[in-house]
Amino acid sequence: KLSASTSAVKRDALQAMTACLPVYGPGVTARYATTIWEAVKVEILQPIDSETEDAALETARTLVSTLYPETQVSTDGILNEMCTACLKVLEEPEKNQAKHVTKIFATLIKATGPVRRVAISSVVPHLIHLFSRPDEAAYRVHVLQGLITILLALREVDERTEMPQTTEDNTPLSPFKDEILSVLLSGMKADETRKTSLDAVLQVIQLHGLLDTTEMELVVSQVNELLEASEGHEDLRDPILSILMSISRTTPTIIEQLTLPLLFSALPDQAPATQDAPGRARYQRTLRFLSSLCLQPDLFETLVVRLSTKLELVSSTVSRFSETTPDGDVTTLVEHNAAYLHAILVALDTTLEAKVAAKHTDVVKYIDRLVPRLYRIFVEEATLPNAMNVVGKDSRVLKVASSIISVITRCLSVERQNEFLAILVPAYHSGDFSKVVNQQLNEVPALPCGPLEVSLPINDLPQFTKDMVHWAIQQAKNEAPMTAAFQIAATILNKHLELLLPQLTDWLEVLWSDSIVSASADVDKRKRAVHAWTWLTRALLVRNHPSGFESVDRLFSLF
Repeated sequence: KLSASTSAVKRDALQAMTACLPVYGPGVTARYATTIWEAVKVEILQPIDSETEDAALETARTLVSTLYPETQVSTDGILNEMCTACLKVLEEPEKNQAKHVTKIFATLIKATGPVRRVAISSVVPHLIHLFSRPDEAAYRVHVLQGLITILLALREVDERTEMPQTTEDNTPLSPFKDEILSVLLSGMKADETRKTSLDAVLQVIQLHGLLDTTEMELVVSQVNELLEASEGHEDLRDPILSILMSISRTTPTIIEQLTLPLLFSALPDQAPATQDAPGRARYQRTLRFLSSLCLQPDLFETLVVRLSTKLELVSSTVSRFSETTPDGDVTTLVEHNAAYLHAILVALDTTLEAKVAAKHTDVVKYIDRLVPRLYRIFVEEATLPNAMNVVGKDSRVLKVASSIISVITRCLSVERQNEFLAILVPAYHSGDFSKVVNQQLNEVPALPCGPLEVSLPINDLPQFTKDMVHWAIQQAKNEAPMTAAFQIAATILNKHLELLLPQLTDWLEVLWSDSIVSASADVDKRKRAVHAWTWLTRALLVRNHPSGFESVDRLFSLF
């Protein structure tokens, strides 16, 4: 049937053998092993399609698994014939059949322990030898691709093991790890093989227990050199980052000691000048690397310390320079540093979101270590005499900072949020944030973003909501504070709907008649009132309240 021309018939025959060989057992299977292997080999080396090839590979795996179970001591017989035949084809690594041969070795590795040991001891030294031969230098990429196939198969076996591998489990590959590392580190130095070598390194470092700490440090040192020289090599950054991230999950101390100092030193103390576009791209790239690398608790703690210090330094530097800089240059200075501040905050915010998604429990402690420093930058400095030149007043920067505070406070318990709302809300009313920025705040929530159970320390919530909307319509100087005020009012209405709506119904009617539909109202104030109505309508719609749908109909009636 394998000689039939249709792939469907071939697959039926292969699947039948895969199912029957374990039933027949090693005794019967051994008598037909050579015949089966020769037939299967053709379907792998010259496949009609990928489905038939996969079926043939599975039959080959079943064949050797049946003949060489886990308890088998001797590996004589068809297994050695298979390896010898495959190694002959692999002598020409650039040929298409060499790719199929590495798939055969990968299949053998996924079989039983005895088969795995023979396969590794056959193919790995052969690939290392091919890489080191001067006459094969042009085909080293193909050799490395074959090695990656082998390493991927080992990783699949590794991940199937519930417990970390023991020294005995590592024996098949451990004798060759020095040669493998030498090949990969050598490949990382050549332009032609650098990218493929990095891909192979990523597989090696993810094999449990294969590399010790010293060897990991060697890998990180070499990768760091590439990171420093990666300017203009966009294709290298993703594999470099993947390697460093993988190591950070298992041995974060190495990343903290070797990689983070390199990245932090690349961040300037103030934004690059207007003409320095490469400098801006460099700090943005560095921050993206830091954000991705520093998910683990120890690394994130270092990230917060270093970046929050950088935030304060950038902000204070701009305030100091603005006193002696011509007005036109001040605007440019503030804009560039606001963009830099924004990028730093986005890095922190992105990392925090990832940590929350991964259910890290260390996020809550940054209510004490990060939030007060943010309030100091964005509240205290806004009251300085030269506050117009403070980068923290940029609305985009404020938005990201508020997101950071919200992410952290959402992780706190209701009781702790209630405790510190008593500190924060009065600070918003009085303008005195000294208790917020000068004390060690174990928990300080953003206003007002807590769960429904959190109670706001405000005596008259209906009046507070009205005042917030009135201030936004009548006094807000620009869109950013106006929108923030509307959002606060809508959030309060959403969370306290049953209490507030009966007391706000008449006021909403007045707002509609006097500020929205009245032709005599100021045009700008009418636009702001429409925004207010839209935000309050959102609060009602989220709670699926009938009044929300009535408010939507009213809005459509305006057009």
